This record gives sequence, structure tokens and C-alpha cells, in this order.
Amino acid sequence: MFSAETPSALIGLSVALALAACAIWLAKMHWRALSEAKVARQQAERMADRLFEAQEAVERQRELLERNGDLILRHARDGTITFANQAAASLFGKTPEALEGQSLPTDVQAGAAGDAFRERFDTRIGEGPDERWISWIDLPVRDRSGTIVEHCLFGRDMTERHRAEANSEAKSRFLATVSHEIRTPLNGVLGMAGLLADTPLQPEQANYVKAIRTSGEALLSLIDEILDFSRIEAGRDDGEIAPFDLRALAEGVVELLAPKAQGKDIEITLMIEAATPRWFVGDSAKLRQLLLNLAGNAVKFTDTGGVRLLIGSDGGGLLIRVSDTGPGIPHHQRELIFGEFEQASSANGSVKKEGSGLGLAITRRIAEHLGGAVSLEKTSAKGSTFLLRLPFLPSDSHPESAATPDLTGETVLVVSSGPYEGDALAAQIETFGAVAIRVKSPASALAEMTRHRVDRLIIDAGLGADDAIRLAEVARRTGVRHRLVMLSPYERRKFEAEGHGDFDDYLIKPVRQASLMARLYRIPAVSIDKPQAFAPAPRVLPAGFSVLLAEDNEINALLATRLVEKLGGTVTHLRDGAQALEAAQDALEGRRPGFDAALFDIRMPGLDGRSAIRRLRALEARSNARRLPAAALTANAFAEDKAASLEAGFDAFISKPLKPNDLSAFLEQIAMTRQDAA
Repeated sequence: MFSAETPSALIGLSVALALAACAIWLAKMHWRALSEAKVARQQAERMADRLFEAQEAVERQRELLERNGDLILRHARDGTITFANQAAASLFGKTPEALEGQSLPTDVQAGAAGDAFRERFDTRIGEGPDERWISWIDLPVRDRSGTIVEHCLFGRDMTERHRAEANSEAKSRFLATVSHEIRTPLNGVLGMAGLLADTPLQPEQANYVKAIRTSGEALLSLIDEILDFSRIEAGRDDGEIAPFDLRALAEGVVELLAPKAQGKDIEITLMIEAATPRWFVGDSAKLRQLLLNLAGNAVKFTDTGGVRLLIGSDGGGLLIRVSDTGPGIPHHQRELIFGEFEQASSANGSVKKEGSGLGLAITRRIAEHLGGAVSLEKTSAKGSTFLLRLPFLPSDSHPESAATPDLTGETVLVVSSGPYEGDALAAQIETFGAVAIRVKSPASALAEMTRHRVDRLIIDAGLGADDAIRLAEVARRTGVRHRLVMLSPYERRKFEAEGHGDFDDYLIKPVRQASLMARLYRIPAVSIDKPQAFAPAPRVLPAGFSVLLAEDNEINALLATRLVEKLGGTVTHLRDGAQALEAAQDALEGRRPGFDAALFDIRMPGLDGRSAIRRLRALEARSNARRLPAAALTANAFAEDKAASLEAGFDAFISKPLKPNDLSAFLEQIAMTRQDAA
């Protein structure tokens, strides 16, 4: 069976098998280890790649942060710097490594210490030529629980911008000071010329006075344009967004420019499309300036014909077209005219009109500032049209008035030889329901009265007094029951001298809508046959009306005194604010007769006008006395000057050169208020 050696053989076999199994297991473990090592190597390589990519991203970010020039400081809550980029370190004259671990510089600590951080703050670092202005943004760094653990400051060097703003402000202050110093003697020149013009003068002398006033007004216009341009360049905005009466504003602009236009024997008229709302919301002061610039420019360059403002609206706001019958603008200058100190020239290249060439440049800047635009819409040898677009929308808080004359079934004949006035008047009359017939000559008017029944006749006196009077006489004989004549102030005086013929009433050019409506509502029963019917009642101050005047400039004081005296008042003139305050106090305490109004110059030696009015208001409050109406007189025409004057206690602001209408409006309003109270 088995030999004695069999167990040993079995044992050897078992050992061999065991060794083989171990070898196999070891081989498997070896291969598994090799596989795991390979995977580990692959993972290590991927991790190394990702680490390299992360390091590259960090370096790229660091390079970007360094390259854009922004300053970066990271600091703990106690102000210890934990990181600084090269730009921040260079600002303080150190390396990033040297800054880390140090406290924030003193210049930065005030805005960036602790938890009571400010999101944005500015600091000044250094002095003299090394001075830098830095604008910082402070971002808190929080942990997962929301607790602030650090702050990260991002800074930007604003030194050049700060210097530019400072230079701009200095330039504005300089121009304001210079303009004040120029306006002060200019006030005397224009004021004295105005007073001289009201005295008996020979024709030659009257021409000299007119030349003085024209030159002075040109200089004043130049000063205003330079100041406007300076303010726009500085980006200073003193506008106010509020509802305003569009028709009243536009009619005021046209009436203001009418004397200059009529002095050139051209017409200026306003036409507002029937669907245009009356009330809008926007910056009415800037709109007024835009209209004055555009229409005034048109009047300046138009020698025959006229100027028209056509106002309408669409869903986007106001559309204003200013048209003229001037010489047009050469093609190569159509964009050039909107540049600074540029002006259109004639065909031979010579400048035709005086002026700074700033008007249209200022107009475009203001329009763009308001979100609008101004452009030259069309031009030819027969005239030009400028288009102004403004995003002003109708006001919901001011309902439109529906009270208008009802002329349904009537025929109105309008006779005017001008290019615009007759059309504007006819369009307005048609909104009242009438049929308007527009003709340009007396012969055409006679033909129309022969062909049609005419109920009302409106004649422009610009046709000539003789023709207008003869046409009115024919109209009366043919049954025209209401006859009106349109007059400029000059034509009015001529009609008063020669008689009014068969006219029932009159309209002053440019014709206001309210005046037209008032004349058409009523039909006078008796024709006017007295010249004084055309003359308004004189507007004078009541007897004994006393004005306290504080003015250190003798010429300006003389001008103001004469203007008040022409209105019927008396003046107590004092040379500085301290003397004026003492006089007002004596009046309050009964030691001298009281005053009805006060006029204080803003700049006076000793006590200036604003300080004087503040003290006067304090005296009135302590003694419970009646408030003395007071107006500030100043050659500084900026809106902030007006606001500062009203805040100090003045009731009105009258800019120099002193205009008689401004002064009379202030004083007569006081007189009427006193009369109503009595």
C-alpha cells in the first residue's frame, strides 16, 4: 500500500502547494499594489496639474490686480495688515512684505478701523507735490457664521480728478468774481444810458445813446455766455424739475425778444399746436434759456421777414422748431456752428454778426444734459429751421382749461404781410371753431370781403397805417362787425398820433393767446375814437412810498434812486450794510419814519447784504414787527447766489445790470399788497 516515505511526500507536496498559493497571492498583491501605485501616480499628476493651474490663475489674478493700478489692502479687525499688493505698498513707500503685519497707515485708519466701517470713503495721503487722493471701498470678509473676521480695502487714485475738479471750481470762482466786477460798472453804463434816453435829446444824441446801450448789451450777453459755458464745462447743475406752464414760458420768451426783432422791422411769433398740453414737467429755467438762445440767434441773423417758434409734442416729449427767413447756413458749416466760438459766415467767408459764437454750443450742451438733442433740421437761402427735442412729459396734476371762445359759424379775415404772424393767428382762430381766411395784402383782403361774408377782421399795422385804416373803413361799410388791428409798440404810438379810424380794439404783437381770447369774447358796442384808449393807466407807487437803499457804488445808487423816483417813491440811500441795519432798527423802534421796502447790495464794505438781512430778520422776530420786504441787488447771476440770498432772508433777487421792469415789478407788488391789506 503506502510506503514509509509516503507521509513525507505528502508533507512536501502540501508545503509546495502552500508555497505556490503564497506566491500566487503575493503576485496578486504585487499587481494590485502596482495598479494602485499607477492610480496614485495618475491622481498625483492630476493634482499637480490642478495645483499648477491654480497657481497660474493666482498669478494671473495677481498680475491683473497689479496691472490695473488699484490698491488692495487686507487687514484684521484690529487694523493689522494681512495682505497688500504692490500698488498699495508703493503708495506708502514700502514692499508688500514689509507692510504685512504692520498697522494700517494713519491716513486710512479713520475710515477703515474695526466693525464700524464705512462702505466708501476718501483719504488724502501725503502733502505738497506728493499729495494723493484715494477713494476706498471697504468690503467686510465674514466666516461661515457671518462674523466679520477681516476687511478688504480696494482703493483707486483719484488725484488727477480731484485736481481737475479743484481747478474747475477755481476757474468758476474766478469767472464769477470777474463777471461781478465787470457787471458793476456795466450796470452804471446801461442804467445811465437808459436814464439819458428818457431825457429830451437831439436825433444825433439819441443815436449815440442807442449805440452805447447796444454795445453794453452785447458785452453783457458775452459775459453771460462765457459764464454759462464755464458752468457747463464744470458739470454744475442747478436745475429744478417741476411742473410749468409751457404757453406762459414760451410767450414770455417771444415777448422778451420782440423789441429787438421789431427794432429790425422783422416779426417774431409763437405757434403752439392745438393738441399740445399746456402743462409739462421738467427744468423750465433751462428750457427758457434754450428758447432764448435759439430764437435770439435767429433774430440776430435775420434782417428781413421773421422768426417763428413752433411747439408740439409726441409720446417722447417736446418738439420745438425755431424757423427764420435769414440767409441760411453754408453746407460745410452745418455742424461747425455747434462748436465753441464758432459762427456761420457769409458766402465770402466773412463773419456777418457780432457775438462770441458760444450760443449754439451752450444750447447743445444743455439739451444733451437734459436728455434731449438739438440739430439743424433744414436750411436754404430762404432760411433755416433748428429742431429741439426734450424728454419733458405732460403734467398730470394740472388739468387743461377748456374755456375758449366759440366762434362756430363765423368767418375771420386775417391780413398780414409777414411770413409767420398771420398763419399763427389764423391757426389759433380755427381752434375756436371759426373759418380763418389768411391774406397778405389789402387788395386780397378787399377781394375776400367781396366774395365772402366776413364777421371779424384782423389787420396787421405793418401793412402801413394808411392802408390799414382805409381797409377798416371799407370793412365797416360792408358789415364786418368786429375790426381789430395788430400793433407793435412803435406802431401803436404812430396810430395814436394819426387816429384809429374804424377799429374797435387792438392786439399787441406778438399776440398772446389770452389777449386774443379776451378780444374775441367781447365785441365793443362803440368804436374807439380816443387815443388814450390804447394807453394803459400809468403804474406808479403810492404817495409817500419809502425805499431803504444800501449800495456802496455811487453810480448804481444813483441809477436805483432815479428809477424809484420815476415810479413815484422816495429813497434813503446808505453806503453799507451796517448803516442800513441801523436805519431799519431805528424805524422798527420808532425813532424815524418806517420804510415800505428795502434794496440791499450783496457786496458792501463792512457788513454785507446777506449778513445785514439776517440781522434785520432777527430784530423783527424779537420785536414781533412787520416784515420789511427786501430785495437783493447783485451782479452775481448764478442760481446758487439767488438761493443763498433767499435763504438769508431776502424776498426777491434782482440781478445787475438793474432792469427797470424788474425793480418796478418788485415795488409795485409790495404797493398792491399793502393796498389790499388796507
